[in-house]
Amino acid sequence: MEPGSLWVHSVPKEIVDSVSETEKKRQEAINEVMYTERDFVRDMEYLRDVWIAPLKKSDIIPEERRLDFLEQVFWNIHDIIAVNTRLRDALNKRQKSYAVVERIGDILLEVVPHFAPFVSYGSHQLYGKYEFEK
Repeated sequence: MEPGSLWVHSVPKEIVDSVSETEKKRQEAINEVMYTERDFVRDMEYLRDVWIAPLKKSDIIPEERRLDFLEQVFWNIHDIIAVNTRLRDALNKRQKSYAVVERIGDILLEVVPHFAPFVSYGSHQLYGKYEFEK
């Protein structure tokens, strides 16, 4: 399914026709959560692969500062990628298993306790900004 595509375009017409308007809206909301998560993980992987990895090897930042710079600016981005990849994969598995997704709350309840990296990242932003602007 194309990221951002509507649920009604991703399932057979017979299924769309068999559910109520309320259920269609519900499925669209669930679908939006799923594609937004896929998009977020893709953005984080882009950050890792196109910015962080090349900066590790680049001389644009003096070698004696480079590792500290990357650690301070990007902090625990790898932990965030890991948590959200887990969430994305669980949501994708659910969506592939059912044309009409009954629920995703159980997945969120399982993964949300592992969101501590977001708190750590948020609390470290001022340090990262300082390091970036030095």
